[in-house]
Amino acid sequence: MLVAVITSAPYHVLDTDEDRLSWWRQHDQRLRVARGEGWYGYGTTQIVMWRADILADVDPAG
Repeated sequence: MLVAVITSAPYHVLDTDEDRLSWWRQHDQRLRVARGEGWYGYGTTQIVMWRADILADVDPAG
């Protein structure tokens, strides 16, 4: 199975979360990250991570 996109919409994005996202990007140059407003509201933030070698660009849900 090939996975191209992973998304989540946490209520809070902590420094440790940012560190983990940075770690993944440093260890795999194909990975990209985008952020947007969470799709179910309540102050959530959508975080999308994808492989750029499979999908050129991914936009968070609008």
